[in-house]
Amino acid sequence: MHEKGVDCLILSSETNIGYFCGYRGTASIESVDYSTAFLVLPADSDPVLVTHVSSRGNVEGMLALGRAEYLYWEGVNAEGKYPTKILDAVVNVIREISPSETRTIGVEMGQRLHLAVSLEILEEIRRVLNQSKIVDASDIVWKCRMIKSDLEVDYLEKSCEITLSAYEETFDKVKEGMTEKEVAREVYKGILDGAGEDMPLKMFLNIRAGPERYTMCDTRPTERRLRKGDILILDGGFMYRGYFSDLTRLLCVGRPSKNQKELFDTAREAEELGVRRLKAGATAGKIWKDVMDFIKDRNHLKNSLYEGIGHGIGLDIHEFPRIASNSEAVLKPGMVLTMEPCLYDEPIVKGILFGGKNSGLGEGVFFVEDEVVVTESGNRILSKMSRDLYEA
Repeated sequence: MHEKGVDCLILSSETNIGYFCGYRGTASIESVDYSTAFLVLPADSDPVLVTHVSSRGNVEGMLALGRAEYLYWEGVNAEGKYPTKILDAVVNVIREISPSETRTIGVEMGQRLHLAVSLEILEEIRRVLNQSKIVDASDIVWKCRMIKSDLEVDYLEKSCEITLSAYEETFDKVKEGMTEKEVAREVYKGILDGAGEDMPLKMFLNIRAGPERYTMCDTRPTERRLRKGDILILDGGFMYRGYFSDLTRLLCVGRPSKNQKELFDTAREAEELGVRRLKAGATAGKIWKDVMDFIKDRNHLKNSLYEGIGHGIGLDIHEFPRIASNSEAVLKPGMVLTMEPCLYDEPIVKGILFGGKNSGLGEGVFFVEDEVVVTESGNRILSKMSRDLYEA
């Protein structure tokens, strides 16, 4: 913040509030009129959380750093001591911790950050603090969040362990004729039994199988029944103490065809190459090129969409840095990233790009996804489960 000349940050997203002070709401239900919260983070002192008094019990149980200021309901005097409007409370705190009216305030404006309050409130802050300069704070936030502490890595590893245990238990039960929803329920049960936290609100699970489903991405499970020859994709993860996993394993219903096996083996080997390249000092764009060159050498560029092949992970499922062609990010110890180069049977590529008669064709989507922490001496894989193509 000193380097950027920023006097204080105003943070509103649940993940950033949790990262900088420890407080996480029990649910992201933005339609509830008392769910709004702000964290005012000064450059030279502890943060101040501004939220509704009804959240007091949660705040006192979770706040790890700083203090809290509470809003009261409209019409409640509360000894005249507490404001009833979020804007009044935030402005009071800002003026307290940064008295100069020509201060510089950083907010969540770009690089995959978002405000968890209405544009109306932000514009009111601009109007009331009209002598202050409002700037994008995303670079400041990400330079902190991209480097994980040992404790954060422990939480991420535990999330991987819970998720993959549920995947393995589910694969043991999968059989022809099961619906995608039945598969999903088995995964969810495994997560809960494995001590996954914040269930079922904080989860992300992409399940799909079969030619008419392969062109879909990040899709909800349906009543479609598994058929012989289907590739079943489990892609996603669950939260442990605020930290997500994002992992992919595949199962073939019956014996895979020669084409399915070749595409899967190439995708797996490309992922393993990418994992080996995740080291301190490596450039994300160069890793992407190395992996794509391997896929090209195996004559499978026609099965690729030239997309990103990995991303940072932590309090959000997708964080910086990205492993993509245009990324100049340099990897550093403490970064935790996924690796997931993906190959598609040719009709699936055409179905995604052009749709129409190509939809509903093809033998599958092929990739595995792991989480890796970059260390001083190389890296360590957090997700310990076979990368083989499972069979049912």
